[in-house]
Amino acid sequence: MSKITIVDEKDNVIGSEERKIVAQKGLIHRIVRVIVKDSKGKIYLQKRGKYMDTWPNRWDQSVGGHVDEGEDYKTAALREIKEELGIKSIELKQLDKWYQEENVGKYILKRFNMLYEAKYNGAINVATGEISGGGWFNSDGIKKWMGDKPNDFTPGCMDTFRRYWNQSNNN
Repeated sequence: MSKITIVDEKDNVIGSEERKIVAQKGLIHRIVRVIVKDSKGKIYLQKRGKYMDTWPNRWDQSVGGHVDEGEDYKTAALREIKEELGIKSIELKQLDKWYQEENVGKYILKRFNMLYEAKYNGAINVATGEISGGGWFNSDGIKKWMGDKPNDFTPGCMDTFRRYWNQSNNN
């Protein structure tokens, strides 16, 4: 099992640990989130698999995952895009970074989030198990859907899209 990067309150790397230990001990770690858009402006959303340990069967941003030991944010984002969507080469635009604490069951996840945007027009090959499906949606449709049925989405996805839409170039 690979270890994930552990950081201090200023996002300086201080070590690595197994994911379950990170949650149990409330250690601060890093995650990446990527929003993939096509040339028509549609956004790809993934639906988490039913066996995921957090937020199963909920819709999420295009890609997300932990920064593994020895990786930086960008390397982790590119790895996750390849693992989750089968995309081997893509340009990333860094949009935002923030600290977040999220209650998940009996744990409080403490993490720095790095948000990227990527443009892509091609086939998506989702990783079965982790992801049960996905689709392309327009931004206004996602906003309405989130407003009408917020429990269809992970809390992290809701927060990510609020930040994404607040970026001046995405209004």
